[in-house]
Amino acid sequence: VNVNPLASPPGPPIVFGVRPGNATCLAAARPSLGNYAFSATSPSLFLATDRRTGLKQIPGNSNFWFVADRAGILIRFANQPTVNTSAQALNISDRVAIDGERGLLGFAFSPYFASDGTVFVSYVTGTHSRISKFTSSNGGQTFADSPMQEEVVFEQVQINSNHNGGDLHFGPDGYLYLSLGDDNTRALSQNLNDLRGSLIRIDPFNNDVLPVNASTTVRNYAIPADNPFVNTPGVMPEIFAYGFRNPWRFSIDRVTGGVWLGDVGETDREEIDLVEPGKNYGWPHKEGTLCYNTTPCDSTDWIDPVVEYSRSEGISVIAGYVYRGSALPELSGKLIFSEWSSGVVWALDFDPLTGEGTRVAIGNVGTFSVVSWGQDNAGEIYAVANDHPRLVAAGGSPQVFPQKLSETGCVSVADPRQKVTGMIPYSVNMPLWSDAALKHRWLALPDNSYISVAADGHWNLPIGSVLVKEFVVDGILAETRLMMRHDDGNWAGYSYKWNAAGTDADLVLAGSTVDTGSRIWQIPSATQCFQCHTDAAGQTLGMETAQLNRNFEYLGAGEANQITALTGLSLLIANPGNPNSTSNRQPVHTA
Repeated sequence: VNVNPLASPPGPPIVFGVRPGNATCLAAARPSLGNYAFSATSPSLFLATDRRTGLKQIPGNSNFWFVADRAGILIRFANQPTVNTSAQALNISDRVAIDGERGLLGFAFSPYFASDGTVFVSYVTGTHSRISKFTSSNGGQTFADSPMQEEVVFEQVQINSNHNGGDLHFGPDGYLYLSLGDDNTRALSQNLNDLRGSLIRIDPFNNDVLPVNASTTVRNYAIPADNPFVNTPGVMPEIFAYGFRNPWRFSIDRVTGGVWLGDVGETDREEIDLVEPGKNYGWPHKEGTLCYNTTPCDSTDWIDPVVEYSRSEGISVIAGYVYRGSALPELSGKLIFSEWSSGVVWALDFDPLTGEGTRVAIGNVGTFSVVSWGQDNAGEIYAVANDHPRLVAAGGSPQVFPQKLSETGCVSVADPRQKVTGMIPYSVNMPLWSDAALKHRWLALPDNSYISVAADGHWNLPIGSVLVKEFVVDGILAETRLMMRHDDGNWAGYSYKWNAAGTDADLVLAGSTVDTGSRIWQIPSATQCFQCHTDAAGQTLGMETAQLNRNFEYLGAGEANQITALTGLSLLIANPGNPNSTSNRQPVHTA
């Protein structure tokens, strides 16, 4: 391995004035578990409402579904492929406010429903978020719903009509969990004497006669003895975790008990959190991994998300469920979640050993805006959209991403340390500090495509481009990172860890480490790559005129200014002042 950072790294020689052809080092399709469709289960059932917020079955009874209408109605219908009739099981529309984001926002059947016939609902009255209990004497066909038959369990002041949260679930522990937004009042998320901006955990089957205050006006429940803030002065003991903005949807894995929460962002990030008891998830100090109104924001007290994505990809993350069904075994153990505005559906592949997760796009709901998700008693998953729930169903073969560096088309299959024709080495004026590692860089463009330069000096590489960076740590070839610009125009990062023999490198989406003998080298996850490769930085950090305007020693061609060389190779538009100009492009040569 050539470890001299000032010399041309291993690769094919360059001939000035002749553009090398690139037939293989091109951005691969994003990793995919397969293409999934959403087949309608009840095409004519929900014509009466377009305001669904939840979909559930009674524990132990798969004969029926219940769907929540934001106006304050629970609708009951048979669990059959085609259903044309439904009935109201509960109607509390006379006390539910539906302005803004208010309404009936969640519901959960008692885990002891067979004996107590109870459903708990989460709704907003106009001034309060409320959990109330209703009871059925006929197996859930109807619930006694008059105000006199409503038992209010919990009531929290809500001043504003948005950021109410409102999702409601029982965990395998038998306790009830409720998400509460920050009431569009950012500071509340860090106020441990207020429940807004937190996930709370209560025992609604017992009553400790808890004192109320100006914020919590009803508290008819007990506090689980293992809640993280029990007996902590100045802290509401209901709080399970805090520091959330608007946790619109969350779910609890029926196998592991893990709490997966989607927190809707404000300006830059949407996030999925694996919620741990007593932890602070950062809002409003942080939005995802980014500083929001606190600089620096590197406190270890603030927990980063497992997965985040830029709001340029979409707004309003919709957390779903961990798949525990049998119809789609390749999704087993993966969290299914979606994006409200773009319709993209993802599976989250989580590594509990590293705590890192990677999202993989598995489909798109098209024109249907998913607002929530449902899971049946068998563990199958359904989308709750603006027309009707639609079953997640297989519809195509998986898109397998290159698992080894030798499969990427950017290196020789026989010797992955050697780069293929079309890989152009480059260097930068001010590289990021990488703990004294030596780094080599290459770029590869699709044939007949060009780099344009924006007025601010940022270089715009065409779709299909690949940037490669190789890390030599303590004399050991440790890692090769690839940045690929995919068909959707966005960049994504992929890290490959070299084996001990130096014969190939394996894809490590969730991050890994390399023991060099003298230290442990950290390989970032795909998510961590974008802590530096942000939208504000243009995602490609080194692709700037100021960084690339320097001399470089090219193998087989000698020293030259990189901008002059790339222009002569017909890779860079020769008139940076007019990125759309084609008049000064060099003639295209391929070899």
